[in-house]
Amino acid sequence: MKRETYNEKDSGTVYVWALVLPLVVSLIISFAISGSPKDETTGQYLVMKEVWFTCVLQIVSALLLSGLYFFYTKKSGISYNACQIAKKPNILMVLVCIVVGISMCFLTDKFITMIAIGLDHIGVNINSSINIPLSSFGYYLLAILLIAILPAITEELVYRGMILNGLRKLGKWPAILLSALAFCLMHGNIAQFPYTFLLGIVLGYIMFETSNLLLCIIIHFFNNATVLTQMYITQNSTIPDTLTTGYILEAIGLLVLAVGIIVLAFYLIHLIKKKTETKKEEIIEEPQEEKKTKKGTSLFAKNEKFTKPEKEIETPEIAKEKPISNLVMLIVGYFIAIAITIIGLL
Repeated sequence: MKRETYNEKDSGTVYVWALVLPLVVSLIISFAISGSPKDETTGQYLVMKEVWFTCVLQIVSALLLSGLYFFYTKKSGISYNACQIAKKPNILMVLVCIVVGISMCFLTDKFITMIAIGLDHIGVNINSSINIPLSSFGYYLLAILLIAILPAITEELVYRGMILNGLRKLGKWPAILLSALAFCLMHGNIAQFPYTFLLGIVLGYIMFETSNLLLCIIIHFFNNATVLTQMYITQNSTIPDTLTTGYILEAIGLLVLAVGIIVLAFYLIHLIKKKTETKKEEIIEEPQEEKKTKKGTSLFAKNEKFTKPEKEIETPEIAKEKPISNLVMLIVGYFIAIAITIIGLL
């Protein structure tokens, strides 16, 4: 019989594979292109600057994550619905998630840029550019497909669908924070660490509150699409060389506004969820009230019989659970992600 949920061990194992598989593939690709010409100034292989090469890398990355989801879920005897992607979303929730996805990126852009400039001044060079020239609308659509649509689906399948759902037994905020840290470290970009961690928290909260992976995919897509749209519109703009007081205040102001919008969105989602649950309870309670009037006290006697075994079953299960020991693989994954980030900076 198939399992209906992931567990902590699944989360850790999946995270390690999600880090190791792309690393192994990148080493194979590096070996394959080792004989190709290099740029004399940067030492980078010229083929890595080609658009087709970037397309191949993005497609391979998406195939690895989606393959990990399908293969691991099937091999472990887990239902594909364990990632909770089949649930139909509330239209109002979809609109709120679109606003969250756009506002998070747009309003925190300057704050991220400020961090990148600060790191550059202390000698830490962060290359966060994409090798798809956004000089035409065709290239823009290509970037939307490869950098907005594919990662939104595949990364959410792994990080919220499998990893977060596997950590649910730890409690709401431990699960959200641990999965957000995994998501943050996976990107390997120091300048974006605060932002990706915040994004991971937002996505984790949405997932925990709604149990609907599709909403997380929507937020992730609009977040990435907003980045690309900004780059497409402001292709010829230049980043300021110095951090003026006005620039810093503007960045902080926009960050505060973004946090305010996110908090408001959380509140709206909470209200929508509460309202939906209240309606379901009202529908369920109506037939129960009719049974009580017909059967009298005999119903209460039956309910007492069912209550006692539930308590007896729950207690030993909680006692047997050792969530800390089950997080070993997840912690190993953290160290692997940190090591990959450090190596990338050398």
